[in-house]
Amino acid sequence: MVAMYQLSREMYARAEQFLPHKVKHLCFGTDIAPHWIGKSGRFWYSVRTRSRAKHFVTVDPKERTKTDSFDHGKLALSLASALGKQVEASDLPFDSIWFCDQTDAVRFCIEGDVWQADMSTYECSRVGELRDCESISPDGKWAAFTRRFDLWIRHIATGEERQLTYDGEEHFAYAAHPGSSCSAVTEKLLGKQPKPVLRWSPDSKRILTHQLDERLVEDICLLQHVPGNNNHRPIPHFYRYPLVGDEHLPLAHIVVIDVSNSRIVRGKCKPLISSIRTPIEAGLLWWDDTADRLYVVRLERQHNHTSVEAVDPDCGEVTTLLRHTSSTNAAPFYTPTDSPLVYVLRTGEVIWFSTCDGWGHLYLYAPCTETPVRQITSGSWCVRQILHVSEDTRQVYFTASGIDDSIDPYLRQLCSVGIDDGDCEILSSERCDHWLTTSPGGKWFVDTYSTIDSQPETVLRDQRGEVVMRLETADIEPLLETGWRAPQAFSAKARDGKTDIFGAMFFPSGFSPLRKYPVIDAIYPGPQVLRTPKRFPGEDDRSLKWYWEPQALAELGFIVVTIDGMGTPYRSRSFLEVSYGRQFGEAGGLEDHVAALNELGTRHEFMDTSKVGIYGHSGGGYASTRAMLKFPDFFKVAVSSAGNHNQLGYLNSWGEFWMGLYDPDTYSEQSNFDLAANLKGKLLLVHGDLDDNVHPALTMRMVYEFIKEDKDFDMLILPGRNHHMTDLTERSQKSGFIGDPYLMRKTWDYFVLHLMGATPPKYSLGRTRE
Repeated sequence: MVAMYQLSREMYARAEQFLPHKVKHLCFGTDIAPHWIGKSGRFWYSVRTRSRAKHFVTVDPKERTKTDSFDHGKLALSLASALGKQVEASDLPFDSIWFCDQTDAVRFCIEGDVWQADMSTYECSRVGELRDCESISPDGKWAAFTRRFDLWIRHIATGEERQLTYDGEEHFAYAAHPGSSCSAVTEKLLGKQPKPVLRWSPDSKRILTHQLDERLVEDICLLQHVPGNNNHRPIPHFYRYPLVGDEHLPLAHIVVIDVSNSRIVRGKCKPLISSIRTPIEAGLLWWDDTADRLYVVRLERQHNHTSVEAVDPDCGEVTTLLRHTSSTNAAPFYTPTDSPLVYVLRTGEVIWFSTCDGWGHLYLYAPCTETPVRQITSGSWCVRQILHVSEDTRQVYFTASGIDDSIDPYLRQLCSVGIDDGDCEILSSERCDHWLTTSPGGKWFVDTYSTIDSQPETVLRDQRGEVVMRLETADIEPLLETGWRAPQAFSAKARDGKTDIFGAMFFPSGFSPLRKYPVIDAIYPGPQVLRTPKRFPGEDDRSLKWYWEPQALAELGFIVVTIDGMGTPYRSRSFLEVSYGRQFGEAGGLEDHVAALNELGTRHEFMDTSKVGIYGHSGGGYASTRAMLKFPDFFKVAVSSAGNHNQLGYLNSWGEFWMGLYDPDTYSEQSNFDLAANLKGKLLLVHGDLDDNVHPALTMRMVYEFIKEDKDFDMLILPGRNHHMTDLTERSQKSGFIGDPYLMRKTWDYFVLHLMGATPPKYSLGRTRE
C-alpha cells in the first residue's frame, strides 16, 4: 500500500497519553484492596488521590467509621528523623502496613528493614528484616525461605536461622517452583530468588509445602544473544519444560513440617502434577480453618478425572471425599489458572462445581461419594466464585454471571443460596460488574463495581447485600478533561447466526460518525479468559494493558474491537467446549470474529471492514497469525507477538487441558504451520529471544514454513526480552512501561503504514527520535 499522507507526531503523542504508564496519572481510586486486621472485621486499604500517592485508611464496619490509619504528617516527620532523609507525608516510602497484636503500633517495611511506629508518640524504631524471597507466618514472627534445595526459617526479631529439611537436591527441591513456571530464566537473569511455595497453618505452627520432583523432566534451552558486560559469547540457559506427550512431568510430593521440632510428615498419596504451577499456587492444596486437616483437589493428566482428598497432617493418612468423572474435559473449574470452586464443610460434605447440567453450578456431595446429594444452584447462568460458606446457617455467598438476564451475561453479581433448599437471591442491585473481597468469617464484603464506561464505586456490604458504608468513588475527571471517549459494549451474532456474542469498541477521542475508520481486532482467544474488559480497569498489569492499549491504538484513527467468541469461558458448557479437542483452532471463534465484524460494519457506516487488521500476544499471537491464514481475504494486516503456533511445542499442561492427551490427528488441526501457504496480507511476527514461557522456536518454525512457501512477511526479534517483553539485559523498565516501548511503536507504525495507508511520524515512546 502506498502511503497517502503523513501522520503527525501530535497524534502519536496523544495516543501515548492513554498507555497504562501514562493514564494512571489521570485516574485515581480505581482499585481498593482491603487488608483485614485479624478476625476483627476491621481492615485497611491505601488509595491514590490527585494530591497523595498513597493514603492509608482504616475502616471499622461495626462502628461504621472510616479514618486515617495514622497521622501521615507526624509519621513522615518521625521517619525522616530516623532515616536521616526527607520523607513526604503524601508519598510514604512503603506500600503495606500491619497492626501489632495487643499494642498501639503499626509496622511497615522500608528497603528490607521492618520498622515499628508507636501510635501514641510516633517514635519509629527498626525491629527486624524482611526479604522479598521469604514467606511470613500469620503471627509475623517467622520467615520461611529456601537455601539451595532445602527449606529454612528465620526468626524475624532476632535474625536467628534454622534449617528444616536436609535431603533436598537439584530438581528434587523443597518449596520449589517448576522450571516450566514461565519465569525460570527471567528470575535467574534479574537476580531474583523466588519466594518458597508453601502455606503456613493458621496458627503459625506448621508449614504445608512439597518436594518437587523434576529429575526425569526433559530440558529446553534459551540462548541469550546479548549477555551484556562486554561478553560476546552467547549464553545458553537450560530449564525443565515438559511438552505434550512427554512421559515424565514435574510431580509435587506433599510435605508438612512442624516448625517447633522440624518433624516432617509426608502425605501418603500419589504426588500431584505440577507442570506450570504447583498445587499450592493453583489453590488445589490448602489448610482448613482449624489447621487440623489439609484438603487436596487432585487432577489427573486426563483432566476429566478429578477428586477431593483430606490429608491428616499428623500422620499423612489420606481419605478420598469425592470423585468426579466427566465424559469431556469438564474439570472442577473453568481454567488451569483459576482457583477451584470447592468447599469442604465440617460435616465432611463437599460443595463442588460442575457443568454436568450444561451450566456452571454448585452441587452438594455427602462424604466419600461419587453422586451428588443435590444440585444447590441451577439455571441458565454460571457460578463464578465462592466467597463464603456459613456453616451455621447453611448459606453460600458467591458471585454469578448471567443470573440477571437483562444485562450483559458476563457481569458478576453478589448472590446467596441455601445449601439445603436452593433458595437463591441476587444481593447486588447495580447493573455493573462486581469485584468482591470477603472478610474473615464472611460478615462483610468490600465491593468495587463499575462497567467499561463508568467510574468505579467501592462500598462495604453486609450479608444481606445492603450498603453499610460508601468507601471510595474513583476520580477520573483528569481523564475526562482530555476528551476521552469511553469504549462501547456491543453484542452481535456468532457464526451460527443465532448465538449472541459480546465485545467492545474503542474510539478515537475525536471520533466522527461521518468518517470511515480502518478496524483492528485486538484478540486473545481464550479459552481460559475473557478478552473484552467488563469493568473500568484497576491497577494490575493485565487489566490496564487490555483496556488502555486498544484505546491508545484507536487514538491514531482506528476503531479497535475486542470480541469473545464461542470457545471462551463463563457461558454455557456447549459454548465453551466448541474449543475442546481443537484448541485455538476454534477457541475464541475466528469465524465468530469475522461474523461479528461484518455485522458491525453493516450496522455502523463509520467502520471500514474492507480494511481490517488484527493483533495479539501469546495465544493472541497464535490467533492473529491464524486469522491471516484462515481468512486471508478478510484480515489484511497483523502483528503477532510471542505466538504458540503449534501446541506440540508448548507446555504439556496447556494443550492437554484443552485438547486432551496427544493424538496426531487432533493436534494437526490446531497447527499454524500447515496453513503457511495461505498468507496474502502484511504480517509482522515478533518474539523475545529470552521468552521462557512460549519458546521462540515456535516463531522460528513459523518463519521456516513461510520461507518454504516463498511468502513475504516481516519479523522482529527483541534481544533480552522475555514473554512479557521485560528487558532482562538492562534489568529495568522504561518509565514504568508495561511491555516494550519499541514493540509498541513498531505495532503502531505497522498498522498506520499498511492498514491506514499513512506514513508514521518519527517518534519514540517516551522520547523523540531525531
